[in-house]
Amino acid sequence: MITYISNQEFYPEGLTRQHQGDQGFDLKVCHLEPTLVIPPKTTVMVPLGVKDRTMHSGWYAALYARSSLQKRGLFLANGVGVIDQGYTGEIQAPLYNVTDEPVILLKGERICQLVFHAAFNQNVTQVSEFVDEEARGDAGFGSTGA
Repeated sequence: MITYISNQEFYPEGLTRQHQGDQGFDLKVCHLEPTLVIPPKTTVMVPLGVKDRTMHSGWYAALYARSSLQKRGLFLANGVGVIDQGYTGEIQAPLYNVTDEPVILLKGERICQLVFHAAFNQNVTQVSEFVDEEARGDAGFGSTGA
């Protein structure tokens, strides 16, 4: 089971999805002021008003930007935020403004999605070389054509 605590001012009905069947729970700007300004070429930690608890449940959470965020020149500074099972603090979004103008976020605006994934904690083994090289080779991304 996954449990969470949310700011009741922003999530009076708890975490919700925009549409039935969506994977992501919408997370909102939980800033105390009516607006939050992200200056140009700057990263700001945006509080999202949610703490999750997935300890020992076989799950972890991932924070993704909503697809509309990039239209405003904002991106998650770390790409995807992995929220490990042991993290107990408020989830925050490190938003980076790539534009030359300030971007204004409104209090309560949906900006991110929280998606829960099954955790597979595999053991890893270091080796000095691979004895069964694949025929595909090591040419890298895009090497097999479009």
